[in-house]
Amino acid sequence: MKKIILILLIFTLLGSTLMGCSRDNTDILQTKENHAYLEVLVEGFPNYVFHLYSVAGIGYENEYGAVYKETVKKDDREYLSQNKELLGFANGRFGSLAPAFLFVPLYINPKSKEEVKEYFRLLNQALEKEEYSVFIDKYSEKLNNINEYWVPFNAKEYLQEITQFKEVVKRISDIYVNNYDNYIERVWSVEKEKLISKREKLIKEIDEYNLIEKWQEATGKSFKYSVYQIVLCSANESGANAVSVAYERNHFYYEPNTKINHLVEYISHEVGTHLLFDTFKKVMSSGKYEYSLVYKAYESLAAFYNNKIIFSNRDLSVDFDDYDEVHFFEIYNQIHKNTPDISLEELLVKGIEEYSR
Repeated sequence: MKKIILILLIFTLLGSTLMGCSRDNTDILQTKENHAYLEVLVEGFPNYVFHLYSVAGIGYENEYGAVYKETVKKDDREYLSQNKELLGFANGRFGSLAPAFLFVPLYINPKSKEEVKEYFRLLNQALEKEEYSVFIDKYSEKLNNINEYWVPFNAKEYLQEITQFKEVVKRISDIYVNNYDNYIERVWSVEKEKLISKREKLIKEIDEYNLIEKWQEATGKSFKYSVYQIVLCSANESGANAVSVAYERNHFYYEPNTKINHLVEYISHEVGTHLLFDTFKKVMSSGKYEYSLVYKAYESLAAFYNNKIIFSNRDLSVDFDDYDEVHFFEIYNQIHKNTPDISLEELLVKGIEEYSR
């Protein structure tokens, strides 16, 4: 399966039911590891967002979208699809409205229809009145976390930028709110059970590996949060199947037809990309290298560590052909062999320079 990793950084550099309950009632399974632990979640709202994207064919063309397309009103599906340039994301580029309708709400993660309505009410109010403080104050903790621990993100500047699309935002907001109940009744009750079953199997496997602890030992870096949230989703097949929206929160396609070790290896890779993220940003900020080159080298460095150190040279089922992983692996392996005490930053830079020869 083709692997695509999406991180929020790219758009800033380049321009009664489980869903309705509080977190305390979601029967969260988790595995503790040293000072940080992985938390595997099944949550309604993230699945709902990918559901809308899938049925409208925005970034996802899959069987799920075909099966469930009638659960979203035809006019609404068509309107979403007509605005896929604004909402979509592909090859490291994002539409102007992707943060407002995908990344930010996925991180805020409303727990009920009332919270969904509140998010969009405040968003539209901010754009209509061109007064952004109420929205920003309401979600200040999450917005500040993005800016401080993940990527530079000025919420006020972003809202000012998308004010030009306020009529489109209002219409799409209505779609999100008005199709919510139908999703709960006809879709979530079915999909939730599939995800819970996968979560129970996954958590048993993850327990055996101590992934965060191994990555911390391998890199000498500490995970910035006490928990790394892994949210399982069922609609995001055949597209971006690992969507990180913050340092400590990632969304994975649950991969029902692959062996469980495949998903464990993929999650481990993402633990690595998050621990290596500051190194990536530092090298990128030097201005010496093209973004696409640094990003390939960064993903391949995480893959190198995942294979060689975390899983002790096991033949992994996860591959990243888009990033020329095999070539980079050979480069990193030779550098690491010659200088085993090399720093991560030096290894990344030398890998980039050797690859560019």
